[in-house]
Amino acid sequence: MAHQQIQLNSLYYGFPVALLSSWDQVKQRTNITPISSVWSLEDQVVIGLGSNSQAFQNLTLTRGAVLNIPNQNLWQQIEKIANTTGKQHVPDYKKARGYSYCPDKFQLGSFTRETAKFVKAEKIKECPIQVELAVKDITLRSNFAIIEAEILASFVEQDILKANKKINNQKWHPLFYKFREYRSDGNSLGFNFRYQED
Repeated sequence: MAHQQIQLNSLYYGFPVALLSSWDQVKQRTNITPISSVWSLEDQVVIGLGSNSQAFQNLTLTRGAVLNIPNQNLWQQIEKIANTTGKQHVPDYKKARGYSYCPDKFQLGSFTRETAKFVKAEKIKECPIQVELAVKDITLRSNFAIIEAEILASFVEQDILKANKKINNQKWHPLFYKFREYRSDGNSLGFNFRYQED
């Protein structure tokens, strides 16, 4: 099989979609930011955010957030808020890409607010997995930031849990972003040797 060198505009080869809730201290409300640059290891979560985003400003000030993890059924609601920003003065580069200001993404996306336990930002009720986070470190790059956070608490919808309080893979269908296309999991191909640990 031959390979060809090409220039990719983005390297979204298949990442989980999440909705980041952050508290805007100035406007005194929760902002929602769709993200796909996120990964976790043990009790740590790493998030990539544009440094000119409202979410970045919020996390810098409040140091707390909620990682709301949607299932495959929520992609259309997420897409409704995808081209919006919580910044009242929309940056020119975002205007050029079709973004507009939205003061209430809960309303626009038909999401339900839920009070978080340890952070000020609200959770999104429709998301089967909700993870409350404390920001521990922020590393700035040229136009984005790497946010390192610690998991404070995780909340999982009972419908996708087994009796032993582990996630039931047969009922959990995460949403993925693959080269700007929303996808979900297909048929099971096999299991990692550590599968029973989860």
